[in-house]
Amino acid sequence: MIQENDKFKEYQKMIDKINELLIQFDEQIQQNLKVAMLVGNTANGKSTLFNFLSGFEFQITKKDNIKTKYLTLKYPDEKYASDMANGVKSVTKEPHYYFNKDNNYLLIDFPGFNDTEGAMQQFFVQVLFNRIVIKTPIRIIFVVKIPDGNLANRGVEFQDFISRCFAQHIQEFSQVTLILNQYMDNLDDQDLIDDVKNQLKDISKNVNENIAVVRKIREDSDLEMKFNNQKRQEIWNVIEKSNPIRFKPTQFKKQDELASLIHKKCDQIIQNLVSEICKQIDNFLNDLSKEDIEKLYQKFHDIKLLVNEQTDQQIFCRYQVLLKQMQEIAEILGWQNNQKIEIDTFLKIFKFVSKEEDIIEIKDFLEKNSQLLKNNLIIQKDTILKKIMEVEKRNLEDAERRRNLEDAETRRNLVDAERRRNSQNLSRKKQSSCQIM
Repeated sequence: MIQENDKFKEYQKMIDKINELLIQFDEQIQQNLKVAMLVGNTANGKSTLFNFLSGFEFQITKKDNIKTKYLTLKYPDEKYASDMANGVKSVTKEPHYYFNKDNNYLLIDFPGFNDTEGAMQQFFVQVLFNRIVIKTPIRIIFVVKIPDGNLANRGVEFQDFISRCFAQHIQEFSQVTLILNQYMDNLDDQDLIDDVKNQLKDISKNVNENIAVVRKIREDSDLEMKFNNQKRQEIWNVIEKSNPIRFKPTQFKKQDELASLIHKKCDQIIQNLVSEICKQIDNFLNDLSKEDIEKLYQKFHDIKLLVNEQTDQQIFCRYQVLLKQMQEIAEILGWQNNQKIEIDTFLKIFKFVSKEEDIIEIKDFLEKNSQLLKNNLIIQKDTILKKIMEVEKRNLEDAERRRNLEDAETRRNLVDAERRRNSQNLSRKKQSSCQIM
């Protein structure tokens, strides 16, 4: 249970971050900027290209006692710069945004699609990509690293990228700008581009025309020749020639880990609430006022309608109402809600994930829990109805008893009044007799 709660906290942090990034993106696109996004697999050099296209300065760095030289940022703490890695471990865990004033572009460095941090990290990367690209037309820049001039595994990473993002309109893949990063030196740029185009024919009928080459930087002299302003503008020109793509929502693969966690947490919360409500009804129903009992009955009636209802309403909205009603029932019964934070966290994750319902087969939720609700919770509606009838009967009996007491009191008052009148008449008669004598 502790491990599951830790995962939920981790997912909540990811979701909060994604929502924050989406807000930032919305604020940027309000300025009518063109949008270009660098994508590709981890360690292909996206962050390096992002920093280069954003105009940051580079230098060659050599670590002490190590012969290998690395390309690094000259001013790594500069605002908006994206961290760069020298190995296969991804350092870009979230998008980096940079406003390129010269080209009027919002440039985005997007996390790698095959990050080494695990499936769930990849899932959230994929969701974030989907939610960004459906907001506005975007120019996609796919960065690929092929040192020997051949597409690795016959272009598997291209094919994977196509299936992730272009399943509904694969012909638009030809609009993606390809950046060939750190290629071999025995072919010039155009020969490299032509060679890659031939290889791409096995993947897509519509071959990309927007391809640029970035050479490997080994020495400081390479910076002046290969990472200069002319080269930067050359790449921007290639990007500009591509057409922005308007994406449709992508269908995601089912995420077993997340699906299992969501289902288990939902079952746990429902079962705990049902158990607590039933216990509170057994212990405290008799202590409630007539008004509270009637409120309970109405809420149970509403839950029954919700469970039996056939509707196209979003499943999250139904569960949100259901859990709210159940918590209110428990509170009427005097329960101190110590699950509120846990339920709120669950609903936040549920709401986020439910927007891509195919991820966790979310439509099974209500059907799976409806039997539990019917057998253990809604059945309590009869108990409450019986209690209402008992209260009504008791109230009727009390009212009848009060009427009888009132009638008896009235009769006693009448008898007493009659006695007083008789006594007064007798007294007057005695007075009259004494006066005559």
